[in-house]
Amino acid sequence: MECSYCGYKTYIPKTCPKCGSKYFKLFGIGTEKVEEITKNTFKNAKVGRLDSQTTRKKGSLNEIIGNFENENYDILIGTQMVTKGFDYENVTLVGILAADLIINFPDFSSAERAFQLITQVAGRAGRGEKEGEVILQTYEPDNYALIAASKHNYDDFLKEELKIRNVFEYPPFVKLINIIFYSENENLLINETNRFKKLIDKEIDLNKVKVFGPNKALHSKIRGKYRYQIFFKIFDNEFNNVKNNIKQVIDENDFKVYISIDVKPSNLV
Repeated sequence: MECSYCGYKTYIPKTCPKCGSKYFKLFGIGTEKVEEITKNTFKNAKVGRLDSQTTRKKGSLNEIIGNFENENYDILIGTQMVTKGFDYENVTLVGILAADLIINFPDFSSAERAFQLITQVAGRAGRGEKEGEVILQTYEPDNYALIAASKHNYDDFLKEELKIRNVFEYPPFVKLINIIFYSENENLLINETNRFKKLIDKEIDLNKVKVFGPNKALHSKIRGKYRYQIFFKIFDNEFNNVKNNIKQVIDENDFKVYISIDVKPSNLV
């Protein structure tokens, strides 16, 4: 197994590393495995794959797309790269695997993202004279985002999503600022993020602004750099003040780590 973010590699265990049980299995399936199964199932079909690995070489993306457009492939397997921007009249079937991985992603915008992706990829089928069909794999067929996407019903999705956003205080009911701190030295990173937190707490009105962190970011290490996160939930009347306070703290203090600030982010990842 290899993490595509931090590069960590290890062997797949035969027993659970925590309890020793032999009764466990890996969940999820990569595009290479889907390609293998598809080729074994449809032995006469010409199968192409579109993902980050097959498009590394210059010109490979256009080559794969061209082959599919010219019907040199009967089946195209891909990641989210295939969800939008393609208009092929003879595509009549779209399959979406493990939709739950999108829906249950730990971020406030995961349902919105799922609705967008499913709606977009479903739109690849039946764009010509032939009718299209979409098959979606899920353990949660009653999920409001999936039901709304299956009916192309934007209004129903928006109604349910806004209820949830309101209860948990996420946009559009509050504004967010997300700060990512990153460094190759994790101990230094912890010290610097804690120092920033103490400094910013003195500047803002904690009765009007909610501050979360510092905590490890969801992707806690990317390309050799550890990542920690602090984010703010802010109501309109305090937003400019908090922006100015953050800028002032960073400008007046020499932090020994990299800092990335995302104002009004669409996600917290």
